[in-house]
Amino acid sequence: MTERLDDTRQESRLAEVRPITSRAPRTRLTPERTAEIRLRILQRAYDSPQIAATIARRLLQRGEL
Repeated sequence: MTERLDDTRQESRLAEVRPITSRAPRTRLTPERTAEIRLRILQRAYDSPQIAATIARRLLQRGEL
């Protein structure tokens, strides 16, 4: 039962991941976007290995890390 709840929670988090819109290379994050990301982190929206891997891959591809 708990495993199914965890799966459901994970699926809903995957659905919440907003695609990173195209930006010019080396463009800094705006304060608004930074605040949005910070809020999502505090809300634990990224607390799964799959989401963390997806976000890390996108940041690396864009040269933001």
